[in-house]
Amino acid sequence: METPIEMMYRAAKKDIPAEADHLTRLTNKLQASLATLNVEAAHAGDPAVLTSMLHVGGDMHAVLGRAVTTMDNCSVAIKITADDYVATDAQAKADFDAMSDELKNTPMPTPHETTELPNPEAPGYDVEVPPPYGPPGTTHHVDAEEDPTPPSEDQSDRGDGGENQPDVPDVDRNW
Repeated sequence: METPIEMMYRAAKKDIPAEADHLTRLTNKLQASLATLNVEAAHAGDPAVLTSMLHVGGDMHAVLGRAVTTMDNCSVAIKITADDYVATDAQAKADFDAMSDELKNTPMPTPHETTELPNPEAPGYDVEVPPPYGPPGTTHHVDAEEDPTPPSEDQSDRGDGGENQPDVPDVDRNW
């Protein structure tokens, strides 16, 4: 059975960082999805609905990023608290001495990093310029495309839509 000190060190060094790893992966997947949506929104002329989706996604990304930072900070706080108990309490010191060397010697993981998203209100999108056209990390801005024909005009040009449809024979569907 684990002692309270062992549970604290396990949480600080393994359990909480593992959950932060999971949230970091989710944050990175969300960021990749938002980057794709940003490109598609720019190609569509940055319509309000897609810009709103980018805002919601950006808010979610920020919340996940803060959660990762909070978990990292919690992990460090638990480790410092456990170290303090070991230094000031005889029972905690005895429990620490009896703890496995594997857990004692496990280093604290490095803090996780999540990147910030570009402003979704900025029209267009940025693409990374591949070498040899620029150094790594160089970006080029692509402007949003404007819809060449407003939907109201486009609809009147199409009529009822029936003139360009193929003839489909009637089929008896009484199976």
